[in-house]
Amino acid sequence: MSLVWYGKQVLSAVKEATKGGINATMLECVNDAQSQLWMGHGVKTGIMKGSLHSEAAIEESDAIIGRWGSFDVNYALHQETRLGYLRYAADRQYPELMRRIVERIGKYTPPSGE
Repeated sequence: MSLVWYGKQVLSAVKEATKGGINATMLECVNDAQSQLWMGHGVKTGIMKGSLHSEAAIEESDAIIGRWGSFDVNYALHQETRLGYLRYAADRQYPELMRRIVERIGKYTPPSGE
């Protein structure tokens, strides 16, 4: 009896599941943060609310990194300090990251021939 270990494929599947989980979590953070901004509460023109977005997770050295928020509206930091809409969204969504990764690992399809 022998065991065939597909280490590279397993690690690749875990990395892809992690990227997918991070991407899904960041998207939910954006949606959550946008829902906390409305006319008179962080919204005058809608520019900042519309500027919230996420960038696809990437590998950097031994890490997988994703970014989300407002990257090009100068007053977004002031509004975050005043309203905390990004922090509140992160506090609600980050705990779901592990579940989102595990769900994607559960969809793993082994290489043919197993």
